[in-house]
Amino acid sequence: MAARVTIYLPTDVHKAVQVAALDQDIFVSDFMTKAARAYLASGGNTRSALQNEAARILGRKIEESTRTIMDLLRKAGPEGIKHSVLGDASVKAGNILGATDAALRVLTEAGVVRKQGQRLMLTRPDEHGGSKA
Repeated sequence: MAARVTIYLPTDVHKAVQVAALDQDIFVSDFMTKAARAYLASGGNTRSALQNEAARILGRKIEESTRTIMDLLRKAGPEGIKHSVLGDASVKAGNILGATDAALRVLTEAGVVRKQGQRLMLTRPDEHGGSKA
């Protein structure tokens, strides 16, 4: 059984809660229940509970963006793809730009992706499943 509760949130927090609930494909009430349980489980350490949840969500978003980037670059082959086209395609795939940027930074720093002018490409397409020239 559930109790009906009315709470007042600042507009920015309310919007963030709505987005997070939509992102998780759950109702806002279910999200608030999860948040309250996480807070209570943390012993009242709001920062810890919120940081853990934010890190989990961001990690999932970066993982999704990484898959999208790799798929796009594999399909593009050795010629690569324009950075702007990659960004547009990533958003179209449902990724958020911040996660796409973070995933691209990780892939670049790991040496999997390189930038040549305005184009991005796999450093070794044959090793990452890309088209062979």
